[in-house]
Amino acid sequence: MDYVFSQIPDLDLVAISIGNEIDAYLCEDSGKWDQYQKFYNETSAYIRDKNPSVKIGCKTTFDAVTGKNEKEIKVLNKESDVIMVNYYPLNSDFSVKDPSVVQPDIDGLTSLYMNRIIYITEAGYPSSPQVGSSEEMQREFIREIFKAWDKHRLQVKLIDFVWLHDLSKSEVDIFVEYYGVLANPFKEFLRTLGLRTYDGKEKQAFIALKAEAEIRGW
Repeated sequence: MDYVFSQIPDLDLVAISIGNEIDAYLCEDSGKWDQYQKFYNETSAYIRDKNPSVKIGCKTTFDAVTGKNEKEIKVLNKESDVIMVNYYPLNSDFSVKDPSVVQPDIDGLTSLYMNRIIYITEAGYPSSPQVGSSEEMQREFIREIFKAWDKHRLQVKLIDFVWLHDLSKSEVDIFVEYYGVLANPFKEFLRTLGLRTYDGKEKQAFIALKAEAEIRGW
């Protein structure tokens, strides 16, 4: 962090995430969670001393923060300025859930962290038929998440739609090697998260994004 701050003296930082989807590594190991808690507490304190204005959080997956690791993440987030969550409404086999789950999902998240500011640091929905999706379903995901955002706009201060463009096969291969997941549905999930095709054609989701933003004066 000393090095990072030395390289960006004039940059107005909005937030820093200490870790990304940490639950995928810590899993159900209480010892690892305890170790990470200590690391997170000390690192957060150090960053605040160096840059008091920056918001600090830790990115976890939606399924973990609302389910399997709810208790551990709640303890961790006592040190967080903002609650950071990555949201992809998927089943365990990487097939998509219906976009209708978005609003109850966000309702549940905000209820779990009442009176806390939430950043949805990654939001995405693939369009590949191989994961049970389509461009139409991806479009509806965008619409549903904006509806949920309207309802919780005082609490959810940021939503980051994960990729503008689909990935190329070579890019997917790099991610697959990194994650160590070889299943084709996982590849298709990654490949088709973009709001445009790899060659730049607007998908229905991107058209919906522009329309929803315009309605709200953005």
